[in-house]
Order: sequence, then C-alpha cells, then structure tokens
Amino acid sequence: YTNTQTKYLSPGEVKFEYLVEGIVKDITILLMNEYDIEALKALDIVYTSRTFKSLKDPSTGLYFQSSGYVFEILKEELKEIEN
Repeated sequence: YTNTQTKYLSPGEVKFEYLVEGIVKDITILLMNEYDIEALKALDIVYTSRTFKSLKDPSTGLYFQSSGYVFEILKEELKEIEN
C-alpha cells in the first residue's frame, strides 16, 4: 500500500507549523478564560479570524511573536467586529 497523498514537510515547515499550533493553543485558552466561552467556540473564533490568516502566512512573521501579543491583535479584531 502506498499513500500518494502524504505530504512530507521540510524541517522549516515543521518548525513553522509547531510554532503556529503552540500560539493557537495559547490564544484559545486565553479566549476561553477572558471571554468565559467553551473550547469549540474559542477554536472557531481563532480559526475564522483574520489574525489566524496572518499567523499562517510566514511572510508576516507573526508566528515569531509571543502568544500574548497575538492575543492582543485578536482582541482588537474582535472589538472591530462588535462595533
């Protein structure tokens, strides 16, 4: 059996994905705590945000920033949506 759809990541891609996943985990927990929401709702907010789109774009360098910094950007985005 050969899986022709398996995509192998380069070491740089693995590091990038690892950093992004760590930030997503952290900001999801921060969202849950600050807004008193469930995990699935928090994940939905994160994954559908402009902030996540920027985080997944290596050219922005956002994945090099702290989780707290990214969370502040996400909160600003959420404020814009509310208004």
